[in-house]
Amino acid sequence: MKKTVLATIAAIGLLGAGLSFGTTTPNVQAATSTTQADDKGQLLINYVPGYSIAVWNSPSASRQLTGKFLKHGTAVRYSGTDRNSNNGIEWYQIGANQWISSRYTAWTSSNVGTQIQSLTVDYVPGYSIAVWNTPLNGRKPLAKKLKNGTTWKTFAAAQVGQDMWYNLGGNQWVSVHYIHLNETK
Repeated sequence: MKKTVLATIAAIGLLGAGLSFGTTTPNVQAATSTTQADDKGQLLINYVPGYSIAVWNSPSASRQLTGKFLKHGTAVRYSGTDRNSNNGIEWYQIGANQWISSRYTAWTSSNVGTQIQSLTVDYVPGYSIAVWNTPLNGRKPLAKKLKNGTTWKTFAAAQVGQDMWYNLGGNQWVSVHYIHLNETK
């Protein structure tokens, strides 16, 4: 009986070895990055008011500090992006061998687009919404309020996290949560 069980186990082992003979092992590839050199735009540094973020020499895991820092609220142009597949974080190239992490940025555009040129406050009838000094962390409400139903021209947009903000000129920003966008034809 023991010999039969051992023979069966040995046969299964040989059969498994025979089935694997001639098969190839899949190639294992190192994590890579995807760089988009033609991706350009403007960002705002969105960190902690009064503090700065580091600029790195590359987006790779072996990156090193350049010795440069960008203060919270600084507008910076980028000329390329890199999505690091190790951790899925997007990096922005802001100069030769100068990269910043998307974790500390907010997307912005000085050209909202040809379709969106104004917004209308969509809140509670008879009430107003706050206008903020910045869409970034540490924002403060201004004394100015916008009444429900009023329409305002837009000059820029910024995406901070999952929220869109629209600029009414200068340091005057409103959240997308209390407005609707007007499209031009």
